[in-house]
Amino acid sequence: MKTIEFRNLKRKRMKKNIFMLLILSIFMLFVGKSYSQDSKLRNKLNNFSICSKTITEVKYDKIVVNNLEDIYKKRDGLYVFSNVNIDLRSLPVEKRKDVFIRLLLPSIQVVQHEILNNREIVKKLKAKKELNETEKKYATMIFNKYKIPYGNWDELQSKMIIYPTSLILSQGAIESAWGTSRFFREGNNAFGIWSANPNEPRIPAKGSRGYFVPHLRRYNSLKDTVEDITLVISRSPAYSNARKMIWEGKSSYEIAGGLLQYSEEGYNYIKKIRNTLNHNNFEKYDV
Repeated sequence: MKTIEFRNLKRKRMKKNIFMLLILSIFMLFVGKSYSQDSKLRNKLNNFSICSKTITEVKYDKIVVNNLEDIYKKRDGLYVFSNVNIDLRSLPVEKRKDVFIRLLLPSIQVVQHEILNNREIVKKLKAKKELNETEKKYATMIFNKYKIPYGNWDELQSKMIIYPTSLILSQGAIESAWGTSRFFREGNNAFGIWSANPNEPRIPAKGSRGYFVPHLRRYNSLKDTVEDITLVISRSPAYSNARKMIWEGKSSYEIAGGLLQYSEEGYNYIKKIRNTLNHNNFEKYDV
């Protein structure tokens, strides 16, 4: 009798042990799966953290201009004038010049900050052995922006110039007649940049050249027009000498000599830029 009871007790203990092992196995499986999920999540967060440290963004405010007070109001931080709802033609000459400069300077500053920021990002990406998906996407975007084949890091860096503020102001003053031209008023085009693409926003010029009706680009904001003139000088082979002088630290007066092909006026255009540069003491705005 005792033998039978002992056997029954042994069977109960074995069943209990098997049940406990089953519970433990299920628990370990759950813990293992959770750990795996947490590990994947940690990796994603780490990648995001790396990305956020590598790819940064320049923050700025967009200001609508409805009167002169909006232009002269003191503001902290970076900002751009996105919409200008005043007509500079109604202002006295000296006041018009001052307003025009104040309208462009904030956008110039933002564009230059963005270029400096992008330089640092490109420098970091160039040094990495392998880029994650976000970094590859950014790299592709910046190579396309400067119209350079992907992977030519040295060429990309050579074209990421800081175009002098004084030259931007001088060309803007000449091309837009200090903000009074139709293209500036209707399309924020401060630099007389032509459009060859019928699918982009643009404004037809008055008159025609034979069967060809020329158009100028229309921009959403002053920042867009400043960014475009900077890219034109940065990308085009016609301004390789200007870029060379910028990297060499030459004066804006000297760099102006590299803009020979910007206008049909040739050397007369360079003379105009230099006169505007000197007469208005624009070099004081250069960093």
